[in-house]
Amino acid sequence: MVPARPRQALRRARQRLARVVAGGTSPSNPGVRALREVAALKRKVDRIEAELDESQQLHKRLAEITDVVAEVLLSAEQRDGARLRAFLQDYDRGL
Repeated sequence: MVPARPRQALRRARQRLARVVAGGTSPSNPGVRALREVAALKRKVDRIEAELDESQQLHKRLAEITDVVAEVLLSAEQRDGARLRAFLQDYDRGL
């Protein structure tokens, strides 16, 4: 089961590991189990952070596209051609 709050679970697992006196490498040893739990939680936190970074990049791209669409939809008299070209160049650089 994956904890809902991985950072808190990771901290608890580390605290539990500190209390357990390691007695060999048996899988039933609480220290070994705690080490595995800490490693699994670290991998989960790393994955979540990577997903967050990707999500932030996607949201930024969506904002850029929204700006371009808004500029294109303006009537000709309200449209700023230089600004539209700048938006499109920024968008092209992002691809």
